[in-house]
Amino acid sequence: MKLNCRHSIYLFLALLIISITCVGGENDNSRINEIKIKLESISKEIESLIGEAKCDNDNQCSYIEIGQKPCGGPAGHKIYSSKVTDTTKLLKASQEHIKLSNEFNMITGLASDCSVEVPPTVVCNNKCVSK
Repeated sequence: MKLNCRHSIYLFLALLIISITCVGGENDNSRINEIKIKLESISKEIESLIGEAKCDNDNQCSYIEIGQKPCGGPAGHKIYSSKVTDTTKLLKASQEHIKLSNEFNMITGLASDCSVEVPPTVVCNNKCVSK
């Protein structure tokens, strides 16, 4: 079979697309693993920053959003106490967790039920808890 210039170009483009797809897949897997590790690390940091969430009154209790659903909105909430938590660090960690969760969802193509996570009503009962 004789290949003319047009066939050679199509063959070249097909091989180029296949090679890019293969390389992209490896990069995606590498990035997915990197994101998983970072998400786990940030989750531990958040838990450490929140601690036992001890409080003296309801005004010290609040919550942050955690993660990102593929359809949008938070995957959940964490209750904390401003009495014992460095709120600035906690909010920064929460935002990073949301950002990485969103990237993870985009790369993996995850889907969800798109239900809305209702924010908790928080009260102080020697520690901040959901009402």
